[in-house]
Amino acid sequence: MLILDSPRLVTRAQGVPSFLPTHTMIQENKDGSLKIGHVRLDPTGKNIAFPAEINMRKGQLEYALTGPLGKLHESLLKTKTLPVNIHLAMLLLGIGAKPQDIEDGKQNPEGHIEVSVHWTKGEQKYEAHLNDWIFNLETGMPLESLPWIYNGARMLDGQFTVHREQSYIAIIKDEDALVNSSHPDHQKDDIWEAHTGSIPSIGTKVSVKLQLIRKASNPQ
Repeated sequence: MLILDSPRLVTRAQGVPSFLPTHTMIQENKDGSLKIGHVRLDPTGKNIAFPAEINMRKGQLEYALTGPLGKLHESLLKTKTLPVNIHLAMLLLGIGAKPQDIEDGKQNPEGHIEVSVHWTKGEQKYEAHLNDWIFNLETGMPLESLPWIYNGARMLDGQFTVHREQSYIAIIKDEDALVNSSHPDHQKDDIWEAHTGSIPSIGTKVSVKLQLIRKASNPQ
């Protein structure tokens, strides 16, 4: 088992969150993956995964994933996973320590990720692209297969904003979320709905996977 000084790592991402514990326990598994709280990091596959559950199956959406104190009335999924553990895992993957401007991030492949959702029903395993669960009312189609942008939220007044706002994956533009949509209409907050027919029942336990599309540079 490894104990890493997480403030030293998160400092690379512009400051140390005041809520961050002095040390974060990181467990190395036999298969070479790492466990950071509820987050599993696969350094070979360049992805991380963490538990969540279905929060909505119908209605207007602004977020794909929030924490339990986030905007649950407009979020597809919810998770109790600490955002700092997700961010630490992404730093260890080499996502790039400096938070990305969302608009610039559309053109910068270093922060591009795919987001998928995995769950089981009985002995059957299922997988879906997050985009397929989000419906665009203007096009009458699910969200296009565009990458998501890992922008890494912000530090503001000594606080890691995603910890305060509990906004993990934003469909609409939100600089305080860890992940943003790269869709050109992400400024619009009234055109996104849950794609009900493709989403499991509310309360279904799932795993959310963030997959780097291209190998990112190592943190400096």
